[in-house]
Amino acid sequence: MKKLYWFLALALCLTFTAPFLWLSFFNHPSADDYLAALPAMEWGPITTTLGWYYSWSSRYTSSFLISINPIIYKSLIGYQLTTWLIIIFLIFGFYVWHRTVSRVSSALELMVLALLSFVAYISTVSSVVEGFYYVNGAMCYQPANALLLILVSWWFIKIPFPELKWNIKSLLILAAQCFILFLLAGTNEMAMLFSLSLSGGLWLYRLVTDRKWHPGLQTLFLSSLFSTGLVLFSPATFYRMKASNSLKREPLEVIVNSLAGFAEFTINWLSNPTYLLFSLLIVFIPVSARIPSVPRMWLWALSILSVLLSAFCFVPSFLGEGLVQGRTANALLFNFFLLFMINVVFWKRHLLDVAEQTTWTISKPAMALLLATILSAFVSPNFKNAYEDISSGTASRYNQERLDRINLVESSTSDSIWVETVRNRPKTIFFGEIGEYPQPWYDNFYARYHGKKFIHLVDKPSADTFKSGNE
Repeated sequence: MKKLYWFLALALCLTFTAPFLWLSFFNHPSADDYLAALPAMEWGPITTTLGWYYSWSSRYTSSFLISINPIIYKSLIGYQLTTWLIIIFLIFGFYVWHRTVSRVSSALELMVLALLSFVAYISTVSSVVEGFYYVNGAMCYQPANALLLILVSWWFIKIPFPELKWNIKSLLILAAQCFILFLLAGTNEMAMLFSLSLSGGLWLYRLVTDRKWHPGLQTLFLSSLFSTGLVLFSPATFYRMKASNSLKREPLEVIVNSLAGFAEFTINWLSNPTYLLFSLLIVFIPVSARIPSVPRMWLWALSILSVLLSAFCFVPSFLGEGLVQGRTANALLFNFFLLFMINVVFWKRHLLDVAEQTTWTISKPAMALLLATILSAFVSPNFKNAYEDISSGTASRYNQERLDRINLVESSTSDSIWVETVRNRPKTIFFGEIGEYPQPWYDNFYARYHGKKFIHLVDKPSADTFKSGNE
């Protein structure tokens, strides 16, 4: 009977995940995707990444990932399947997390918990559009989320403390963890602050409690500090801050806006039914004995610092753009999400006796809560939008319009192409139309990508215009 419950839960989780996977087959490159593709096609990923680092974006990890994305190799299906890779990698991160911090050992149950975590997350994010269906947005945030899950989970098992052992295995583990911290700093500013705070906080905690020097932890912190310096002191950082008027913003204004943004987003997240139920359910999952027991004073400090860190992660967004974009909000939510889970496992480890047994049983009320958590996603606008985009045919028609446009542009013998406005715009798929930007940079890069010089937008072209590409 127990397995039947878990299989039912797995089926429901897959049901809620399937629409987001299916929608990827209707997705197309838009806006910055073409801007990032052209330099990479001409110069290669390394030179392109360095070019962005010195001129516009110090996010070296994200720049590199964007510079190897499939549209550079003219693969539309590869671009569409990027969403699959992002989602699967994120679910894998949740799987590693639950495998590490809980006493759950069954692969079926762990998969349900991983999928359930993903359903709770995607039901709560403010912008599925930019978070998963826009490569230039997704690559800056979702890989970082998965890497954070993997790194923190790994620290509970393999972190080289209290002393650094000078053997090949220990050094390789340390090098791998330093490399993950390096990658995190180069994805986005929120992940950079998160990883810097965790590595530095862990080192200081052990330094104070053990009153010993920990070379392994010091190395991790210095690695994170060095990677943060690469971002902060990049020529692109100053240039971008100057271009976005960041240098003219008053510190008090930025702090007030950050706190207000944190309060607003926190209320929105905590009022989401799926998130609330998931928060309750996670309390029922038994904590592994590998979680260290921390004194209560330090637990209170951890909880307070977690709130402050969540609020502080808003600062880069308000300092740079002066607002929180949809894709940025997803990263901020994930930081809140992960810090919440870290606090739960540490408080449970402190308050409850953790037996050494490897098996566990879930009560019927907890199982009912698990199913209710999954079913609560029905009320999520994210799921409803994804389902409506598919069932109404909007996503399919949008895909056909984009395919027709590509065929028209590439088959025309003219260098100056006129195309019709895309009429169908799904709620869940990102779309940046040509002609919508003050500068024609998107139009130019779109045209060059398809081998033309100019691209023009018309609302209602004549039949001859549409057929011929308007010679």
